[in-house]
Amino acid sequence: DWDNKRELVQSMINSRLGKSVDVYDARKLLVIEDPELTKQFLELNHISGSCRSVKSFGLVDKETKELICLLTLRKPLHKQEPNVIEIARFCSKQQSNVRGGFSRLLSASVRWSASNDYTKMISYCDLNTGTGKVYETTGFKLLKENTGVNYWYTNGFVRYNRFKFRAQPGKTEKEVAEENGVHKVYGCGNALYGLNLTR
Repeated sequence: DWDNKRELVQSMINSRLGKSVDVYDARKLLVIEDPELTKQFLELNHISGSCRSVKSFGLVDKETKELICLLTLRKPLHKQEPNVIEIARFCSKQQSNVRGGFSRLLSASVRWSASNDYTKMISYCDLNTGTGKVYETTGFKLLKENTGVNYWYTNGFVRYNRFKFRAQPGKTEKEVAEENGVHKVYGCGNALYGLNLTR
């Protein structure tokens, strides 16, 4: 990541240190649904890049219309009870800190989810880079402290999502990985959080 996404990693470090170049107040930004260029924004500003989603919400500058902060929702990849929606990605523009950004986008997401018959929202906190505090301060409950060691693949230069090398007909995941010359690299696992959407 340091070799291939150095500016993003530096931005993440600056954010943790309170040294972001641009600081925004979420109340002064405009909430929009399904903003344009969602995929490009995630590729540039989220350490895991983009992923499929069923809905996304963004915060944009009222004057320039620039996308500053983004949250996306998807149907869970892992089996859950019915009517569960998952926060797939949340990030802000590099070198930016949006005060109250997650809370404001969460409110919009909860309203949309409840109106579409979802009864629960979940999200995974990547323990490589996060602590889960943002969930704890916005009403989520810790469901599982650690879901177990997670992994990606690498060719020694780039880190790939493990789903890029899924098993294929007649081939195991291990065989697919070996054919592509990649090896596993492990993370710290995820913490799982949940939020009930019904009273």
